[in-house]
Amino acid sequence: MLNRLSATVLVAILAVVVAACSGDPTGPNNVKTQYEVRYAVNGTCTGSMLNGNQISIAYTIDAGATTGIITTIPFSTTVTINTQGPITAVAIAADCPGGGTTDNTITAEVYVDNNLRDSQSATGSNSLLVTAATVINTTDSQI
Repeated sequence: MLNRLSATVLVAILAVVVAACSGDPTGPNNVKTQYEVRYAVNGTCTGSMLNGNQISIAYTIDAGATTGIITTIPFSTTVTINTQGPITAVAIAADCPGGGTTDNTITAEVYVDNNLRDSQSATGSNSLLVTAATVINTTDSQI
């Protein structure tokens, strides 16, 4: 299950990077290299194959590397991302393996320097997979 999440995060990162590469780069002035990224997952994941309100989560920890955990929701963690190039993408994927008996709703969010950059939600009684992603551009922190 965590392999599926890691693959989803990687695909989301690649999609965001490809979409962002069309922007105009600026010069080396005003370059920021460190960002505080907060990931949050809220909602319900009852009736799942996991115990209680547990959910599988994978998220970017630095320069494209990801980590995966099984935890309860609500979930929130903050990581420091050190960028190495003009564009860095970050993402979180949350997987609720619903049992088909109750409706669940999960929301995944990405904040960069305390600004909400992406929020995605899903509702249903079967397995839910939600991915939120954004680009950190070292020349423009407000993409």
